[in-house]
Amino acid sequence: MKETPIIKVIIISSDNKNRLKLVKATFPELKNWKYKEHKEFAYTVNLQDKTKLIIVNRHTTTLDKLFDNNFKNRRIE
Repeated sequence: MKETPIIKVIIISSDNKNRLKLVKATFPELKNWKYKEHKEFAYTVNLQDKTKLIIVNRHTTTLDKLFDNNFKNRRIE
């Protein structure tokens, strides 16, 4: 378990504007993060607790497609 990285995933698929604002306010590491709530994306950031956070802003595209487009070779860097 020690060497296994822990990844937190937040998927936003409705009320995107308010939920993205809430996520940004929750994590201090996102203080200077800029995003466009009307665009689909998957954003990755390293957190202070040594975990990774993935934020997925989804409108119409499937999660599989968003992950394939954002994480080449199925690797989270």
